[in-house]
Amino acid sequence: MTVGVKIYIIDKNRSERVIKTWLTTAQKKLSSGEIRQEVYFSMYAIIDNGNKQYKVVVGDVVRLEKLDAEVGAKVELNVVLVSDENGIKVKEEAASFKAVAEVLKQAKDKKIIVFKYKAKKNERKKQGHRQPFTEVKIVEIANK
Repeated sequence: MTVGVKIYIIDKNRSERVIKTWLTTAQKKLSSGEIRQEVYFSMYAIIDNGNKQYKVVVGDVVRLEKLDAEVGAKVELNVVLVSDENGIKVKEEAASFKAVAEVLKQAKDKKIIVFKYKAKKNERKKQGHRQPFTEVKIVEIANK
């Protein structure tokens, strides 16, 4: 399991620098008195929407396929996989989790041009398409 560790190092000029490292153990013993550490776990989930899967963390803003919800409403999304400090959970274990998101906006994407033609037949067809989407912010990932 990957655990993020923030290590603060105090220079001779007494200014703090943050070095972000990725370790495979939850704790690392540091001998110097001038160094302190904070261990944090990054919990993430893989959600399912419109035959697509998205890796999300709390606070992420994600564009999903159009959802039938108003701006400001809370939406519960299907969770396929969850990773936290206890390990990775899939299938039945992941089904006990939920990802709650807040709808930020309903909009359409940039226009794409679809141009079809048949050579030597003077047959041309030009179309535009704007895919609707819903922008959501992940508020929490928790047990149901």
